[in-house]
Amino acid sequence: MWGGRVMKNIEITIKVGIKETEADPLPEDSVEKLDDGLFRLVLESEAEMDIDALEAGLLRTNYPALRDALVHHLEEASKKKPARKESKQD
Repeated sequence: MWGGRVMKNIEITIKVGIKETEADPLPEDSVEKLDDGLFRLVLESEAEMDIDALEAGLLRTNYPALRDALVHHLEEASKKKPARKESKQD
């Protein structure tokens, strides 16, 4: 318990997808955040069977998504916790 409240556990989920698209590759393989909160990277069609390119693309896309989720979680968690009272020293 923290401050008289029962602490809840934290669940982390990740959903990853790889699919064909008509979208053009982004400049310098940059990652794009979409309006629905998803992150995407569009690779050239030659990368379809290139495990190194696919793995690099997954890792490059994953990092900004993870950082965004972490920032969002910490912002929300900080709103829930009351400020700690400073103890007065005589």
